[in-house]
Order: sequence, then C-alpha cells, then structure tokens
Amino acid sequence: MKFHNDVFFRMGSTHRVCQDYGLTLCDNNRPCVVISDGCSTAEDSDFGSRILARCSRPYIYKDGVSDKVLPSLILASATTCAAALTLPVESLSATLLIARYLEPDLIALLGSIETVVVGDGVVAAHCIADDSIHCWEYRFPSGAPYYLRYDIDIATRNGYFQRFGNTYHVIKRILKNMTVVSETILEVNFNGSMVETLVFDLGRYDTVAVMSDGITSFIDKKQISVQLPYILSEVMGFKNYEGDFVQRRLKRALKKFELQEFQHYDDLSIGAIAVTHQGET
Repeated sequence: MKFHNDVFFRMGSTHRVCQDYGLTLCDNNRPCVVISDGCSTAEDSDFGSRILARCSRPYIYKDGVSDKVLPSLILASATTCAAALTLPVESLSATLLIARYLEPDLIALLGSIETVVVGDGVVAAHCIADDSIHCWEYRFPSGAPYYLRYDIDIATRNGYFQRFGNTYHVIKRILKNMTVVSETILEVNFNGSMVETLVFDLGRYDTVAVMSDGITSFIDKKQISVQLPYILSEVMGFKNYEGDFVQRRLKRALKKFELQEFQHYDDLSIGAIAVTHQGET
C-alpha cells in the first residue's frame, strides 16, 4: 500500500490577496494534509491561515492527541506565534480542515483517513465499490463560520453566539456521474467548540479530500452559481496519484471551467490523501 498526498490553493477572482493556504506532511509514512481559509474581512487573515496550518504540524501525529484535543493545541501555538509577530488576534479568523491517516484496527484493517473540520468547507471521498463521490458540506446560515480563534476564551465564544447564533448545517450528498443520488441536511446546534470529525475506512474509500468553501463559489458568465456536484465531479476525477496529483487535476479542471466561462470568486484550497496498491499508480 502506497500513500499520496498533495495540496492546491489559488486566489479567487474578487480577492487581491490569497487568504487560503495548504500544506502536506508525511510522518513515518503517515500522510496528512492541512488547509485553512482566512476570513476576507479580517485584518491579516492571510497570515493567520498560514500560521494555523503551520502550527498544526507538531501535533498531527503527536502521541495521545485526539481529534477533540488537536484544535486546542493548534490554537494555543498559533496565538503565541501571532503575538510574536505583533499580529492582531483577528488575524486568526480562519477555518481549519485536516485529513490524516489512522493506523489499522479491528474495524479498518487497512487503516483509515480521519478528517477534522473547524469552520465551513467540504469533505469529499471516493467510494471504491460503486465509483461514487460521498461529500459533506459544512455551511453556516449566518454566513459567518465558527473560527478556531473563538475558542480563545468563553467571552469571545459567547460573543460569537450572541452575534451569529449557534447553528450550522451539514449537507451530505452521494454523487454519481455528476448526479445527486441522495442528499441529507442536518441542522447542528452547538454551544461549545465546533469540531466535526469523519473517519473513512481505506477498505472502502481510496481518496479523501478536504476543501475550503471556495469550492462552492463557482459562477458562470451570468453570475449564476454552478452546482457543486458538477464541480466536485471534475475536481475529484483523478487519473493517477503520482507526484503533484492534486495540482495537476485542479489545473486541468480550472482550464476546462475557464473555457466554459466559470470562475471561483472566493479563494480556493484543496488537500487530498490517496492510497494505491501494488501495480496501481
């Protein structure tokens, strides 16, 4: 079994600075991808997204760090780093999406990929059995996602809830041949930290990707939204996994979209982990 991981990020058509960022990590053949999407109205959030992503690296595979503890450790480190750079705490107004490998257990004999999401964005996975794409879209009705920085203290967290409410939606879709086979919308009420986790058995899934909400920002020449199933079908259409496989796929997909006069107005970042077996590429 061989692992592949790669990231891609690009500025949106309405932005002057790219506030999305992504990085890869491979620790003892354990792959990981991290992406972060800075808030467009927060000062220096392009720095903040990079700080959050970089500060995640020491903790991704640190012994004893669970998915629930991981974000708080990253936040503590990022807060210290931002202060050292004399950046305002608002610079850390950024989402955080992580995909990391988990060792085999009695249920997932080949191991699994776990995703950890704080904020909005999309998780997508390719199901081997029927060549379908399973995706989860995290969306906030207020338009203001819950950022990790709101966990700095209780007063900051409560300030968010008073201003924006305590509800977000999880939209689960199964896509096949650019068609939505099923769709379920779950409304989540929360009063503490937002940490969404999923685990994908590598016996069932061979590719798992995390994406900023820029993936939902494609519009056509008439300023009409392009449906996410079509965009995801193109973005997840990997031909092989060698080298910079995410960058190759996105460059090809974006070239096709440009010919169709589609563009993403928001910054876009995507990170993916894939597994191949002997004889595959």
